[in-house]
Amino acid sequence: MYLKSIQITSSSVALTAAPEEPTELNELNRPNEPEGSKNSRGRGQIFVLSPREWEAFNRALGYDPAAGLTLPEGSPLDERMFTLLEEAAERTAALRYAARVLSAADSSEGALRRKLSAKGFSPAAVDDTVRRLRSRGYLDDRTAAARYAGSLLASKRYGRRRILEMLLARGFDRDTAREALDTLSPDELADALDFLIRRRCPGVLSPDSAARKKAAAALMRLGYSTDEIREAVRRARDGET
Repeated sequence: MYLKSIQITSSSVALTAAPEEPTELNELNRPNEPEGSKNSRGRGQIFVLSPREWEAFNRALGYDPAAGLTLPEGSPLDERMFTLLEEAAERTAALRYAARVLSAADSSEGALRRKLSAKGFSPAAVDDTVRRLRSRGYLDDRTAAARYAGSLLASKRYGRRRILEMLLARGFDRDTAREALDTLSPDELADALDFLIRRRCPGVLSPDSAARKKAAAALMRLGYSTDEIREAVRRARDGET
């Protein structure tokens, strides 16, 4: 194999590795190879590296990218070099996939690891990606959990118990989830429950026992305790007088 081409942009480096050009002599000496093998004649393989991985790859080979010295086109690729390329390309792909995941929504470290593994990335690539994101401040379970808890309260008006369930389902550990609950404002939780009673579950104020039980059950499913519901009912009734 040899390095057939290098295409460099501001965000990536694409390298094409290809089999050696056939000659009459090595064609006669070439063993029969199955179609689709890495060394099949005319087949190449493209590796996409981030600029950082490209620099690291060259340093591993003894080049000095800072001085403008990198592996040139046409260079032969031995097994070690090919393996380094594969690993660098995988780390690049894993980091970019993780960035897309985190740009869509907050994620716990555990959930991100599961998604990366499900995509087929190796344990080494997963560990490297998590380490890099953590070191750059993009992966912080405490911050992400607190932000997610706040968004559930603001958008869904969930109570503490339902928010805890959602945090655990998102992959945050129980201690981190409970810390996130402690960041929620008691006044905002009370306001959310008052809103639900006014707009969605007014039956909790009904003189009819069956209607009160049905509405209370709905509020409990949203994560509120019986004590919280009882106190909200008291506030609602005090407001009517």
